[in-house]
Amino acid sequence: MTKYDFEIKQGIKFTKSVYWKDSTNTAYDLTGWTALMELRKDFDSTLIIQLSIGSGLTLDETSGKVTITLTDTQTSAFDHEDFPCVYDLELTNDSGEIVKRLIEGTVTLSREVTLDE
Repeated sequence: MTKYDFEIKQGIKFTKSVYWKDSTNTAYDLTGWTALMELRKDFDSTLIIQLSIGSGLTLDETSGKVTITLTDTQTSAFDHEDFPCVYDLELTNDSGEIVKRLIEGTVTLSREVTLDE
């Protein structure tokens, strides 16, 4: 598991890719795996947003890559009061027996000043 903090710019599309590789830099095959990511103000608070395969998360099975995508509409809708927040990104194999927390950390929001009206 890797700790990774990042910033989302409100009103701008956000994309970040992370890779799951072993100690020899060989990518894990993600065939049959699923992914889930949640953002919350703190560990026990209400969900800000949940991302899953086909809904903000994509897997490139052979390269071990997970891509996180938030649309500009999604980031525009974020309430600055919810940030900074915590998140984690977990992978689960097809049998549901193995769960891997790939990354976790804190997310900050760079607030949008210019608004389309």
